[in-house]
Amino acid sequence: MPALLDDAAIAQDVDPVGVPDAGQPVGDDQYAAALGTLEQNEKSWYMLLFQFAGIAEQWLTDNNWANFRSWARHPDAEAVIAELQATKSLTPGLNWYRANVPPESWVALPLTLPAIQRRPWGYGAPATLP
Repeated sequence: MPALLDDAAIAQDVDPVGVPDAGQPVGDDQYAAALGTLEQNEKSWYMLLFQFAGIAEQWLTDNNWANFRSWARHPDAEAVIAELQATKSLTPGLNWYRANVPPESWVALPLTLPAIQRRPWGYGAPATLP
């Protein structure tokens, strides 16, 4: 299984849920300053797409996951796709966004995210500002 979350941070009785990118930790000054800017909104468009159950799943998986590969730019995309398929965890991962980043958050800044976030791809993720 690709290391989507830090193994040390996962308790024995908790099932990990991998999401494409869970955002930056609240309190990061650079991130807080970027919230609501056009530049960050352009990078965060996928959060709106993920609100549409069924549509987001289809878009990500069409043409043998071509959109997922192109959008995510994950260095180990094949392993991530294999895990998402094997564990049927694409929809549960997208449900994180559906539960925690409602469309209203785009007009009701500042956006507050849960404290349990992880950065599976680090701060250089393509969907966030540096």
